[in-house]
Amino acid sequence: MAFDPTLGITALSAVTFTLGLLIGVVAKRTLKLAFAIVSLVVLLAVTGYVNLALSEATTATIYRVVFYQAPALTGRATEIASALPLSSAAFLIGVTLGFWKG
Repeated sequence: MAFDPTLGITALSAVTFTLGLLIGVVAKRTLKLAFAIVSLVVLLAVTGYVNLALSEATTATIYRVVFYQAPALTGRATEIASALPLSSAAFLIGVTLGFWKG
């Protein structure tokens, strides 16, 4: 029994499409949640329930995270993104459909 290369390519395309679909759904839901949180904070700040004035300790914490930990997180995100088949048509179609319908 000989190996059929079209079966392997089809299976790889199906896995790539499914991966893209899942990433699209997760991205859409993450953006929806982030938008809801930002909208809630803005609404609470406008109505006066939340004071957005930052203390010196809070400002120092934000600076520490942004300037010292963000480059490491960016490097890790780059490693993860390099493992994704970003140039694959099946992946891009999957991400698009996942983001649109998810």
